[in-house]
Amino acid sequence: MVLQIEKALPGDTLSPPLPDKNQIATNEAFWSHVETQAFAPLERGHAVRPERAVQLGRMVAGYLPRAREPNQNAIMAGALIRAA
Repeated sequence: MVLQIEKALPGDTLSPPLPDKNQIATNEAFWSHVETQAFAPLERGHAVRPERAVQLGRMVAGYLPRAREPNQNAIMAGALIRAA
């Protein structure tokens, strides 16, 4: 998809003119056609099954850094306080 500007804007304008009703209708028709003809088959073909999402989550989690080891001093202090 390529955007083609049909008319060059004058040098003294800051923004292009608003589209007319015909341009808006053409644009809406184009995108509804693309939505049904191009996007729908792609969405059906690439739908993520729940079990695949879980597998992907586990795979990504495998690359993340692991939680740090617990503070050994806190474990020892807790054991001593419990024993007392």
